[in-house]
Amino acid sequence: MKKTLITTCFISVGMLALSQDTLRVSDVRLAFDTTATQFYEDTLSLTYKTEYIGDDPDPEFIQKVNVINSSGTFMEIEDSVLTLPEITPISAGSEYEMSASLRLNRSVFKDGNNTVVIWPGKTDGPFVVKDPTEFEIFIGGPKNIFTLSSLEHSIRVINNELIISNESTQNQIIQIYNLNGQLFKQSVVTSKDVSSLYIPSGIFVVALISGKDKKAVKILVE
Repeated sequence: MKKTLITTCFISVGMLALSQDTLRVSDVRLAFDTTATQFYEDTLSLTYKTEYIGDDPDPEFIQKVNVINSSGTFMEIEDSVLTLPEITPISAGSEYEMSASLRLNRSVFKDGNNTVVIWPGKTDGPFVVKDPTEFEIFIGGPKNIFTLSSLEHSIRVINNELIISNESTQNQIIQIYNLNGQLFKQSVVTSKDVSSLYIPSGIFVVALISGKDKKAVKILVE
């Protein structure tokens, strides 16, 4: 089965074989980078194609979501994290593209890796789902360390201090932007050195430039 991704990290799990009343998921597109750090109240979007094989001529579907958060808690939480839990009619035997918007709220997700499984569910009768979509979301808390290995540095946020460790052999430029894309602060971190900057509470994009390479990560300062 072909799997198309916009981003980098994606696992599709074939759980059960096809049966008489079956939902299939294919061609999933994640509109976010699963290797990047996410934060609470972020909204992530994905689309996927589903196909129904069975006897119902006009089946209806709803979105279903399970989460295993970093504390090991398993939750069935579509009602609390999906922003558009609408019922979708699909013609039997034809593919239909479904969209999902997932809100990362604190009551479900925890700091660290959270495993998310999302799939279409038939509104009535028994059915089998083949290849539900599974992916990881990393939630960054105020004391997490964010590493961009290709630039040989790490970023740590402790309270309102942004601490940058430059392990490379050349100086690096650090740029901090607000969510409107405005440059908030800029500094230079010399080779084999550690620098710290005060940042007020909020969500920012931190970009580090090393020669011709530039990497960025979104951080939360609480």
